[in-house]
Amino acid sequence: MSSNDSRFVHRCNCNPIGSTNGQCDITTGQCECQPGVSGLHCDRCEVNFFGFSASGCKPCDCDPEGSSSGQCKDDGRCECRPGFVGARCDMCEENYFYNRSVPGCQQCPSCYGLVRDKVNQQRQKLHDLQTLIDNLGSGQETVSDKAFEDRLKEAEKAIAELLDEAQASKDLDRGLMDRLDTLNNTLTTQWKRLQGIRNTVDDTGAQADRARNRVQDAESLIDRARQELDKAKDAISKVDIKPPSGTGEPNNMTLLAEEARRLAEKHKTESEQIEKIAKDANDTSTKAYNLLLKTLEGESLDRPGDRGAEQEV
Repeated sequence: MSSNDSRFVHRCNCNPIGSTNGQCDITTGQCECQPGVSGLHCDRCEVNFFGFSASGCKPCDCDPEGSSSGQCKDDGRCECRPGFVGARCDMCEENYFYNRSVPGCQQCPSCYGLVRDKVNQQRQKLHDLQTLIDNLGSGQETVSDKAFEDRLKEAEKAIAELLDEAQASKDLDRGLMDRLDTLNNTLTTQWKRLQGIRNTVDDTGAQADRARNRVQDAESLIDRARQELDKAKDAISKVDIKPPSGTGEPNNMTLLAEEARRLAEKHKTESEQIEKIAKDANDTSTKAYNLLLKTLEGESLDRPGDRGAEQEV
């Protein structure tokens, strides 16, 4: 090609996303496009396609009867005719039904509206009940055992009323009943958790009472030991030591030594008892503390699992 013909040479300018390799036809300039992509430079989706990307465009696949057009939106959802719903407009909306003898979705008889309204009311109650259960153990404020129990009773009453209404409705869908059963099981779990906390608190209180009683016993023994020591001091101050006589009878010094030995043995026994009671009291207090700590740790581990189950419901 001569230098005079260079003005007739043009770049392909193929879209780097929509084209396969950036090459074009040397005559027409048409680039090679990805599936579902069109245009001279492969820069847009074909008609009735969406989702321009490096892998091409996807077909809208709109239902010809339910959609008003074969072209969908950027998110792939089709424009539906009245009475149709769904991403492809291939389903009848609530309170409508499909009749093959008549084109389109037909509205249900007016009597069905009563059932629909009742179901919507139950769905709203179910949503409110789910919110109530989700907030049982959540929130930044501190909730007392009494307040927690009141919330559980409120949720239990709401579930009972909703179950009665659901069972009385002949046309209630099974999915709603399953959700009610799941909520009921969640409430039962909350009751069991509350009972477990109560039992743990009761056990901790009982062990603390036993520890206090043993401390009181130790204090009583200490008081008795002090009294005995005071008696010994008083006896020593009154001792009149006399020289031993030749009769061989024990003098005051001998009697005092025996009395001191007896008191020493008695004090040793009582000190051993005090030490044992103090050790038992310390062990009981430690057990009570560990039991309460274990309960608090179990509560922190249960919340995410409860909270996750409730969200799944």
